Amino acid sequence: NPASWITEEYLIGKALGALPEASVLQLHAGVWAEGEDQWLTSDAWALGHRHSELRPGDVITLGFDGSRVSDATALMACRLRDGLLAPIRVWECPEGAAGRFWNVPRKEVDAAVASAFEKYDVTRMYADPPDWRSEIDTWALQWPRRVIEFPPSGDMRRGAAVARFTTEIAPGELGHTNDPTLTRHIGNAIRSKNRHGYRITKPAKLSERKIDAAVAAVIAYEARCDSIAAGETGTPEKQSRKVTFH
Repeated sequence: NPASWITEEYLIGKALGALPEASVLQLHAGVWAEGEDQWLTSDAWALGHRHSELRPGDVITLGFDGSRVSDATALMACRLRDGLLAPIRVWECPEGAAGRFWNVPRKEVDAAVASAFEKYDVTRMYADPPDWRSEIDTWALQWPRRVIEFPPSGDMRRGAAVARFTTEIAPGELGHTNDPTLTRHIGNAIRSKNRHGYRITKPAKLSERKIDAAVAAVIAYEARCDSIAAGETGTPEKQSRKVTFH
């Protein structure tokens, strides 16, 4: 249902203009179109699809990418034993006039984080701090040594995390549940280069095409890799609840 001003003539003009063909198709046709600046191709992402799902008690890490208004906030999980990525919850600003006064429901976000720590065995949560420092500080007090601020997109560590995620999707080191929101955000992301390597960004600064779930997935996967490297196999309080029947 395009806006009234998006006519056939308008689209032809855009297609003949300065934007790459892939960007035109993404911005105006709502399809996953691949161009030279595309972060992950649809084929590469499809390789990671697994017919699996998270189960209560699974040992996981969390990745959090948040905003306050006019964007999206995402809480992603990554299972330690096989790198399976699955959204806990994603909150998206509605497009157009409906999102003009929209704010991320902070209480819902806080409840979702608490629910994830209760339902799963969370070894680490990496959180992107801008706009959510107070909440992250509170979470760090609730779950000491497990909630950690993750560097912003201009940091060398973030660049390394994007590179790791990009290279490990193909060999099957990480996987996903084919969640439509995560898949859409992955398809929206383009890659750009800074002095620390590649980063993922929106097609344009003011674009309504969200990528927050993709960013949270990168952060969650990096938390998983760091957790494994540190020899973390679960938290003592959660592991003590597990009963083995013989």
